[in-house]
Amino acid sequence: MLFRSKLTSLSDKSAEYLANRRGQLHLDGLTQISSAAAKSLGKHQGVLFLDGLTSLDESAAEGIGAHQGWVSLNGLTTLTDSSVDHLKDSKGTLSLNGLSGLTDAAVDMLTKHEGDIQLSSDIHLSEKAMITLRKRKQVRF
Repeated sequence: MLFRSKLTSLSDKSAEYLANRRGQLHLDGLTQISSAAAKSLGKHQGVLFLDGLTSLDESAAEGIGAHQGWVSLNGLTTLTDSSVDHLKDSKGTLSLNGLSGLTDAAVDMLTKHEGDIQLSSDIHLSEKAMITLRKRKQVRF
C-alpha cells in the first residue's frame, strides 16, 4: 500500500515507476493527469485511488480504462460519453461517486462494464437510465 495523497503533480516517469508497485496506490492529491501517466497507471496491478482528479480527458480515460483492478475516481463530477466508453473497459470496481449526472448513452456504455459500479445516490439520471442501471446487480448507489 502506497499513500501519496499529498502528491499534487506526477511526471510521466514517476507514473511509470509507481505503476510497477503492487497493492493499493493512493494518489488522491492529483487534480490532473497526463495521458502518458494515465496509460502507465492503467497497467498498475492493485487498487488505484485517483479521487482528487476533477477532470479526465478522453485519452487519459483510455489509459485508466486498461486497469484490471478497482479504480476510484470519486472527484470527477462530469464525464464525456467517450470517456465513459473507455472507462467501462476496466475490469474491477469502478467508483464514480462524484458524478452529478450521466447521459443515457453513457449509461448504456457503462452497463457493459464487467465489474461493480459505484455511483452517488444524488446522481442525475433520466428515468430510462435509472431503470437500465437498476437492472444490474453490480451497480451500487
